[in-house]
Amino acid sequence: MENDEVYVAKKSALPWYTPYVFGNPVGRLVYIVLQLTLAWPLYLGFNLSGQPYPRFTSHYDPYSPLFSDQERIQVLISDAGILAMLFALYKLTAAFRFWWVVRVYGVPLLILNALFVLITYMHHTHWVERVGMAAWFAFHR
Repeated sequence: MENDEVYVAKKSALPWYTPYVFGNPVGRLVYIVLQLTLAWPLYLGFNLSGQPYPRFTSHYDPYSPLFSDQERIQVLISDAGILAMLFALYKLTAAFRFWWVVRVYGVPLLILNALFVLITYMHHTHWVERVGMAAWFAFHR
């Protein structure tokens, strides 16, 4: 878990405002909604909750420290695929209207991303990791 790329535990103490923000139901609800809707795009675009790197890191940048020289062309192909999908969504929006595309494509994508973030968060913040028993899972090495 020490070399994971997402939901890396911070080594520093919690900020002073933590009990005020997360110590009430409204603050927790807002945090959960923001995490389930914005965490995945912010992680891909800005490496928000990932490992610290010496320079700006993005999953869309082929020269990001995340990727080796052999992976750069794959990142460029992936970026081209994203641009093609955005163009297809633009054409669908022009043909069927914006809210149809949101209902047919946006809402299922949002649900899928929320489930992906939830499963990843639960996996990377398991009690065994917090207790410090991560070596127990390394028996297969």
